[in-house]
Amino acid sequence: MGIVERETRDLEEAKQYGVSSFAKELLNVNDSLGLAIINTDLESSEPKEQLEILIEGINMTNTNAQDALSHQNIATFQPNIGDHFDHNEHNVVKKVEEKSDKPSVTVTRVVKPGYKRKNKVLRLADVEVLAKVTPPKPKPVAPKQPKEDKAKDGEAKESESKENGEKEIDDVNGEKVEQSSSSSSSSDSEVEPQSKESDSKTQ
Repeated sequence: MGIVERETRDLEEAKQYGVSSFAKELLNVNDSLGLAIINTDLESSEPKEQLEILIEGINMTNTNAQDALSHQNIATFQPNIGDHFDHNEHNVVKKVEEKSDKPSVTVTRVVKPGYKRKNKVLRLADVEVLAKVTPPKPKPVAPKQPKEDKAKDGEAKESESKENGEKEIDDVNGEKVEQSSSSSSSSDSEVEPQSKESDSKTQ
């Protein structure tokens, strides 16, 4: 057997041993979880006692799981509240909009921790980050009109209203004049036949 073949075989055996060792530790995790489920009686008359048994089994399962991970040099990590967002270790699941003095993209809450094996990130930590609210732009304010211009505008409006009033009066007077002239002509026409009748009688 050559050196290359021996190294390849040793590498494969090491991989298989590593997988087998990790699998055996996971079996302990599975056993603890199974015991917690079996020993919990949901129909018991003492629910508090059964709840304590269930919690104890869950804690044992968690301990076995952490041991299995630590034996493989796998550890959890999570940022602190207020840390700056790091795309190499964090995954944004939600952006919280609020007014704050803190810089934008700051971690406000850790939803789920991340995992590393030695220095390699296996899973990013799920976090919520701060997204600053942009204040609305102020509405443009119309420039104030000087007092002189306001006075001129007022005088112009007053002169316009006077002119309009005078025009209305002239129109009304014109209508009255027409009516009076028409009435005088009608009275003259009525007087003429009466004078003719009086002349015939004298004859």
